[in-house]
Amino acid sequence: MVRSDGVATDPVLYRGENAVEHFLASLQAELQEIREVLRNPADMVMTGTDKKPSVKLQTATYVVRR
Repeated sequence: MVRSDGVATDPVLYRGENAVEHFLASLQAELQEIREVLRNPADMVMTGTDKKPSVKLQTATYVVRR
């Protein structure tokens, strides 16, 4: 799994008996990890350029207000 911030986890490889059960258990564990990450979202850092409205947004706002 590769997250949007570039952090990656190693792939899981399992061969043997009860492969389906092992796969489902691994999937559940990964789901818990994802939930933990999403439970504590990172703050969004906005720069001056990010806060400045774009020309497209200004045009769209003008069209909607007309």
